[in-house]
Amino acid sequence: MKWRTGAILLAGTLLSICIPGRTLLAQACKDEEAMIEDYRKSLTDMVAQVKGESLEDFTRHFHQKSCLSKLGLCSTIVSVANQCLDKASREPSTTKEQGKEIEAKRQSYNALQAKAEEYSKELKASESPKDAKALIAKFDLSK
Repeated sequence: MKWRTGAILLAGTLLSICIPGRTLLAQACKDEEAMIEDYRKSLTDMVAQVKGESLEDFTRHFHQKSCLSKLGLCSTIVSVANQCLDKASREPSTTKEQGKEIEAKRQSYNALQAKAEEYSKELKASESPKDAKALIAKFDLSK
């Protein structure tokens, strides 16, 4: 009787050690994906705000610098998410269907990262607040 209890406790302990690693990896990727969507929404909201404000307000609220910071953070988060998705795709328990989903997400995130880096480069090169405001108003970070 005691050995059965010991065996059950040992099996439970082993399962609790082995299984959460995979679920934690998947959860970690979900966290990064949520952060990407949050930054995408934040940047989209900023674009809408910049479109509706005066040049004076744009300058006073430092929206050019704020947008540059958000674009940089978004690019970094996408890079981290892609690393997480790479790890998830290499997991032995990943099915072919899950692998296809992961690859589709990676392609979408790579496109977003390229846009963010391009916009950041263009925004840094803008010579006046008026040019920066006009440029930000044209940003499209939709899926």
